[in-house]
Amino acid sequence: MEQFDAKIKNKLASLEYHKPPVNKLMTEMFAKLDSDEAAAQVIEMTADSPVSTFGSWMWKIAASVVLLLVAGWTFYQMQHVEVRTQRAMQITHVFPDGSRAALNAGSTMQYNKLTWKLNRNLKLDGEAFFEVEKGRSFSVSSTQGTTRVLGTSFNVYARNGDYQVECYTGKVQVTVGRDQTLLIPGEGVRHYDGQKEQYALNSNRQGNWRTGQFYFDNDLLIDVAATLSRQFDIEVVLNNAHHQTRYTGYFTDENLETALKLICQPLGLSYKLADGTVVIE
Repeated sequence: MEQFDAKIKNKLASLEYHKPPVNKLMTEMFAKLDSDEAAAQVIEMTADSPVSTFGSWMWKIAASVVLLLVAGWTFYQMQHVEVRTQRAMQITHVFPDGSRAALNAGSTMQYNKLTWKLNRNLKLDGEAFFEVEKGRSFSVSSTQGTTRVLGTSFNVYARNGDYQVECYTGKVQVTVGRDQTLLIPGEGVRHYDGQKEQYALNSNRQGNWRTGQFYFDNDLLIDVAATLSRQFDIEVVLNNAHHQTRYTGYFTDENLETALKLICQPLGLSYKLADGTVVIE
């Protein structure tokens, strides 16, 4: 038995030891993993990583957009036009499309040149006579209402809650709140103190303020005094007892003394003129 064990041991000792075969594909795979891991570590440690670069570009894009918006708004504001007349002053303004506006004394008109061809819209505080070239809708807005036309001539008066529109040619749509009025040549409408009045125009008085003539038909004397103040650039003080007095008549802007007589004599009133101030009693 001992001899048999010895033979077995000698036989095993004579056999060569072989390492288990290594799969070549597995070797390449582990090598690849090791390489990717190293690359990932390098990316994490590098400041100029793709994530960081993407964030930087986003900030640059956002800053560019804001800059463009600011530049665009600034350019838009630079195209804003304001036309203003002082007391005793009248001017004629020509719009980019050739339309014209005669602006009465003590009035202000605003619009934007950049958007004018697409949107002929302006704001008015005071009084103006318009001659509109044909084209897109032409709108005159004030705190009291809005007047829209396509191509016509008309007069708008918008002062201290008194809103009057008179149509001379074409058609005019007047909007005050929910109320709309369509005017044809020779018609006018007035909104005052919550009341609406439509009337026929006097052909002898159409837009005569442009030639220095001012007509009144049962108007409050305080409104007549305000017109006198604007046209002659003076202060007019009216006795409180006459604020509700009505006046029918006219005056011109040629001579102050003559205008005062035309206003005061029919009403039995007197006036005093000193240092650029008129007191009507």
